[in-house]
Amino acid sequence: QSRDIAALVASKVFYHLEELDDALRYALCAGNAFNLTLKNDYVDTLLAKCIDEYTRVRAAGFAAKLKGGEDAKVEPMDKRLESIVDKIFGKCFAHGQFKQ
Repeated sequence: QSRDIAALVASKVFYHLEELDDALRYALCAGNAFNLTLKNDYVDTLLAKCIDEYTRVRAAGFAAKLKGGEDAKVEPMDKRLESIVDKIFGKCFAHGQFKQ
């Protein structure tokens, strides 16, 4: 638990330094300490960053497979990132929010 809190603090430090890649990396390491249900600029920004990163990895994987076939080397998706995006989509579906 103390590692999760330390990762969350590091994430917030990087967020305030406007280093969003590092802020996201540490937020993913923070586990449940990174509370997705809070409504503030920090959480909203990192959730948007999650979606952007998820989209980037999926698009790169798709492009690699188109170019190199099924055996193409594809960047693996971080399971923590995928879990957060799944939660975002689940919440949107539950509330009927289909537009951005």
